[in-house]
Amino acid sequence: MVILQMGKMKFYSGVMGVSNTNYNSKLFINVEFPAARDFFARVNKLDPVDGQGIMPLVCGQPVSDEEDFLRLSVYKTIAEIKEHNQDAVFVTVGTIKEVETEFGWGYKGCKKCRRGLKELDKKYFCPNCIRDYGFYEPRYIIHIRVIDHTDAASFVLFDGEAAKFLGVSTKDLRQSCVTKGVEKNSCPEEINKLRDIKFIFKVQLKMRNLNSYEPYVIHVLRMTNENSLVSAFLDKYNPDTGLLSHENSELLSLSTGPYNTSKACESEPTPSPAVDEKHNSKILRAKKHIEEIGDESVSSKSKKGKWVVVED
Repeated sequence: MVILQMGKMKFYSGVMGVSNTNYNSKLFINVEFPAARDFFARVNKLDPVDGQGIMPLVCGQPVSDEEDFLRLSVYKTIAEIKEHNQDAVFVTVGTIKEVETEFGWGYKGCKKCRRGLKELDKKYFCPNCIRDYGFYEPRYIIHIRVIDHTDAASFVLFDGEAAKFLGVSTKDLRQSCVTKGVEKNSCPEEINKLRDIKFIFKVQLKMRNLNSYEPYVIHVLRMTNENSLVSAFLDKYNPDTGLLSHENSELLSLSTGPYNTSKACESEPTPSPAVDEKHNSKILRAKKHIEEIGDESVSSKSKKGKWVVVED
């Protein structure tokens, strides 16, 4: 028996669902509350439906990439995802045209819960575990610019998927950079291997109102570039890749513009005032997003420090 306290009903895509509410919900499983025992007894006295009483919940097998991308998830183009105004999960297909190196490529994470840590006088405080650590676990957080035939958007790639496709853990890559004498704040060449590859992405859209340019963040939950799966996906949804909009200068620049693979994480060209305003807004969004990794549900008034965004 499962009891959800302080939950909410949510109607989405024609389906009514139940979800938690921020920082208030509690989930009880097989508790011995008197009310729970009474409910269980009443249900057992009901006439069985189709010869069955209460059906136990059975955990299913892990969903394969093929099942997830081709059958279970809703497909949207990047333009349609950006126009959506609610939290949602979609699948889309696109090519990584740029690694947004100005946002860095890693963060200091909690080894236990994977949340971002606060650096406090040579210690690291986890707001989720509510404890100090003398160490941290390096983890990937990579901002990528993805393009399809309709638009471009920034996706955020986290540790699991990034390590799988780069073939190296954050810790090992960081150590390799130190051994090779790579400049501080420079993005390793290995990360650029993601560029110019077409992937199917399962993404989670989160509305955050972080700035007026992009009031959302798009997290990558799952991705694949397996040729047979990408071909099957394109055959099913048949996106017209030949219709790049000539009115969208960002798409044209991402498709044809030069790329400097030696660009450092914090080095930038001198932009025009309008571009500078948008860029600063995106930097603010990225920093705010790093803070959210730390989980806002727990705060400590007695502990103050800075959020660690870029690997040292």
